[in-house]
Amino acid sequence: TEYLLKPISAREIQSVLQSVATALDQETEERENLQELQSQIKDVLALQRERLLLQLVVGGVSSTAAIEQCRQIGLDIIAQHYLVILIKVHLHEDHGPVDFGRYHEIQRMAANVVNKHSGAFFTQKSVEELLLIMTGEDAEQLKQDGLFLAGLVQQDIEAETGYRVAVGVGSVEQRLTDIYHSF
Repeated sequence: TEYLLKPISAREIQSVLQSVATALDQETEERENLQELQSQIKDVLALQRERLLLQLVVGGVSSTAAIEQCRQIGLDIIAQHYLVILIKVHLHEDHGPVDFGRYHEIQRMAANVVNKHSGAFFTQKSVEELLLIMTGEDAEQLKQDGLFLAGLVQQDIEAETGYRVAVGVGSVEQRLTDIYHSF
């Protein structure tokens, strides 16, 4: 904080204004750096989430490690039952190159449908394959919810893009580390 006492010269005013401008510039730069760091943290957490979901689906993580990783990244996936749904979008049917703009649009459409349902987690397996992991307390209800959600995703993607979509719904499993059996 700068103070000016009377009488004030032009030189003093200019000096104070310069130091205030420098402080404001520094504060703006620090705020931008903080926003960049927050964005990087968000990106890293998203990658860790995606990696963990894929490890669960292929059986590549122990229950202790999975629970610890879930806690670290804030992923609330602990439940009584688990179900994996594989959604394959046939992007290569016309034998042309994949339109990555369309691919990202398909991902966004699927994520929008899935994110409306609590206990459903979405990730990509490959360019054409998307994975949903669903959690629930009742096995039969989870199976019904999974079939319903898979149908919604399939219907939305086919209606909006014209691509053919195949859906595979796994079996309901009771343990976090048994998710790969559902897949």
